[in-house]
Amino acid sequence: MTAHQGFKGRNFISLLLAGGFLILTVTGIILFFVPPGRVTNWTDWTFFWLTKQEWAALHMILAILFVVAGVIHVIFNWRVLTHYIAEKIKHMDPTRHVRLEGLAALVILVLIVLGTIYNVAPFSWVIDTHTELKQSWDQPLNHQRGQGWRMRE
Repeated sequence: MTAHQGFKGRNFISLLLAGGFLILTVTGIILFFVPPGRVTNWTDWTFFWLTKQEWAALHMILAILFVVAGVIHVIFNWRVLTHYIAEKIKHMDPTRHVRLEGLAALVILVLIVLGTIYNVAPFSWVIDTHTELKQSWDQPLNHQRGQGWRMRE
């Protein structure tokens, strides 16, 4: 076994990004299914002992951490990244100006952004499912002002 060689910032940031991504994924999935705020407040809803507000706060703080760690990761790996890009440019086939992978990634990202903005399937299905899940929490209860809670008949 080798001796401890000190704290490695690159390793730390990579692990922070991986862990942050994992937790961000879990909190995002939970927030997708969580009931609307009024239902969570009326019913004291919790999941794994956290309220909707706590899940949302955790998700937001981890998103900020993820962005900051991502920027630091790029800074730590700047030389490697620029060297990689320079080598790719140097050895690029002059008849093929754009790498197919880069173009495909760009097209997919543009399609996702535009499909979401313009509410086009299959992106609209995700939003519609989320809306239906939120509304499903209201289904079994009927609340009328001054009458309290009663089961819907």
